[in-house]
Amino acid sequence: MTDLQPPSPTPAERSLAAGDNRRFFGHPSGLAMLFNVELWERFC
Repeated sequence: MTDLQPPSPTPAERSLAAGDNRRFFGHPSGLAMLFNVELWERFC
């Protein structure tokens, strides 16, 4: 029989394990920047 390996962690799981706390309501910080750019574009 072969030994079963657990699946390798996804980039998101590695980021959370590394203590990346730059989150915006549970979403990546880049999404907050994108939201603000879209908001700026709509109201200018």
